[in-house]
Amino acid sequence: MKLTYAQIIAQHQTLQKTEAAPVAPERVEQVKAFIADVVAAGTDIADPRQREQLRSILRYWSAWVYDQTKEFPPSQLVPFSGTGAGGPRLNLISLGPWLIAGAALLVIISFFVLQTRAAGRVNQIAATASAEAVVAAATDQAQALILTTTAGAGVTQPTDTALPPTETALAIETPTPTTSVFLTPPPERTATAAVAPTEASGSLFSLQGHAGTVNSLAFSPDGKTLVSGGSDSAIKLWNLDNQTLMWMYSAGNYVIAAAFSPDGQLVAYGIAGGELGILNAASGQITARQMAHTDNIASVAFSPDGTRLASGSVGGTPDNPDAAIALWVPDTLVRITFFTDIPPLSMNFSPDGRWLAFGSTDGSVKMRDIETNQRLTFGSHDNIVTSVMFSPDGKLLASGSADGRVKVWSVESRQLLATLGGQTTQVYGVTFSPDGKRLAAGGADADGKGKGLIEIWNVEAALQNQPQQPVTLAGHSQLIRTIAFSPDGKRLASGGRDNVIIVWRVP
Repeated sequence: MKLTYAQIIAQHQTLQKTEAAPVAPERVEQVKAFIADVVAAGTDIADPRQREQLRSILRYWSAWVYDQTKEFPPSQLVPFSGTGAGGPRLNLISLGPWLIAGAALLVIISFFVLQTRAAGRVNQIAATASAEAVVAAATDQAQALILTTTAGAGVTQPTDTALPPTETALAIETPTPTTSVFLTPPPERTATAAVAPTEASGSLFSLQGHAGTVNSLAFSPDGKTLVSGGSDSAIKLWNLDNQTLMWMYSAGNYVIAAAFSPDGQLVAYGIAGGELGILNAASGQITARQMAHTDNIASVAFSPDGTRLASGSVGGTPDNPDAAIALWVPDTLVRITFFTDIPPLSMNFSPDGRWLAFGSTDGSVKMRDIETNQRLTFGSHDNIVTSVMFSPDGKLLASGSADGRVKVWSVESRQLLATLGGQTTQVYGVTFSPDGKRLAAGGADADGKGKGLIEIWNVEAALQNQPQQPVTLAGHSQLIRTIAFSPDGKRLASGGRDNVIIVWRVP
């Protein structure tokens, strides 16, 4: 009897819970049998979102099998190509040249992997082993992750009814004739392995389980667990005491943002395509989800009291094309209100919950009063603003940009207090330590090789314009996409294009 969609998801999660256990031949066969069951069940499932979820599961477990055996499960060559609801499977004989081409592609990829990856760890290559997956990855990269703006296009910010009299609408500025803004770096075909924790000075340990760029990290309020979201469509919860995977949820598309609720009971996520979802943090079970926006959700943030969830997208809501930011009731995802603005790539609530700060694709740094809808503009960067963060006391706002700079602003006066620039050529994450004394920024090293680098600045020295050399943490082989301080301030987590999470001891 074929498995139902619910049974597949349940089995998938059960397998995930024991993924860290020692690998035995019988376990490999168990996974292969599960893959075959998924392929068989796919022909009877008509819902396109469920079918995409199954494809994501197939890619995940096929990569796992390859890691253990260096062989792809044969069923991955043609994953449930029927029409659904009992539709016929695709006849292998009728594939003709496509099957030959797929086999040739598989041989080429396998050879490349064996030659370039001595460690044998396969991420996106394994995930795109079939011809269908390769096409899907290319389509997603081109259509789901890239927002392209062209000089002279005249994209204008919608006008808000509650703007202060001195505020004026701004236009998106593009410094070059054509600028592609990546909400998250596209998955690398061949990601370089990260430096082992024992080799990276200051690192405590690494977590290696994603098969794509790690786009988002967040510590639980008690600091015992860490949630991660990646371009492999996976949301994972890690036990930091023993560095093991507790659960994994497959979101069905690139996960761009993830966040813990203040009480630690919920995990919110936003993915490419516009889906907003809520997971039970203890079990990893989905509790609510909906197509909240018409395009990629770049950021999610809980209010400090946990009563509101903000989502920011490059697209509007289904009923309003200008709703770049929306507020929701977390438990039910009932929409409270929405704001119109330039698409935000990062958002953060002020400690008192009154203001929502965000950085945008036009390089501006702004703040919204969530009750009155009043908008305040601080200033701008020379490139997109990738990350914003309030200080714990709410007096400062830090912003990081792809221009390689970190700026510190006064919340009260909106004046620029300090500009920090070290060795990073691009900044994708900024975060204050819980005591507000340090400010960390993560991005790309200036050595031109695209390695990841974290710089930790002394906030007091920055505000007094004292010269300083930031503390640096180097261990990622590629650009860092996200960083997060633990609640006690003793650890810092980072993730990026090398598909690895590193947890550091804070100097």
